[in-house]
Amino acid sequence: MQTDPTRALLQHELVRRIAKNPRYSLRAFAKALGVSHTALSLVLSGKRRASKGLAVKLADGVGLPPQDRQRLLDGASAREPGGSGVHQIDLDQFELIADWHHYAVLSLLNLPGARFEERWIAARLSIPRLTARSLMERLARLGMVAEVDGAMKRAVAPLRVDNKVSTAATRVFHRQLLAKAAEVIEETAAAERNYSSMTFAMDEALVPYAAAKIRAFRRKLVDDLERRGAPNRVYNLTVQIFPAST
Repeated sequence: MQTDPTRALLQHELVRRIAKNPRYSLRAFAKALGVSHTALSLVLSGKRRASKGLAVKLADGVGLPPQDRQRLLDGASAREPGGSGVHQIDLDQFELIADWHHYAVLSLLNLPGARFEERWIAARLSIPRLTARSLMERLARLGMVAEVDGAMKRAVAPLRVDNKVSTAATRVFHRQLLAKAAEVIEETAAAERNYSSMTFAMDEALVPYAAAKIRAFRRKLVDDLERRGAPNRVYNLTVQIFPAST
């Protein structure tokens, strides 16, 4: 199945803008790009393929680097005679690592009565339906969900990304979770969460040793919790160690 690269980037950019301003609308996005609201809606819904003209406006509006801009335009022209045949840009892998909601959607599919529907997912994760749709489509493109006995199920083992080098994607991912933790502490009953910390002195050379111990503990605890009881909600376990002094 061919993927329209302009549509993928449009979804990415619109979701990014909504994340910064929940009141940001599709009409505002169309106005910012200088295109018809109706035409933009048709492209985002997959009912119409983006034109090369829209790809140019998007590349200029988003401010893509020259190399990424050319790849986007090559993908948009692939449907035309002489096109290069490039159908996807490198957004999916970045977004998978950068946005924790992907892991939340996969975990939701483990719950009884789970539905791979944008309305249901949006309600369970308290996110806009457009964001839910983008998450669902990306997971499908990456082969991480599949139809089993008439229902969409998780098609991959639990994802574990060991990041030995800090990247733009992982920084975004952890900022998201820190922001979510701050939100939950204000809105969720104490019985449904646990926040704790310790401040102490240690040799900075022991940070890799501490990180390995934390990783082993985290995985052992999650494996234990997943085998107990009857899962009915998605949780996130975040354990941190960082320098609090110079």
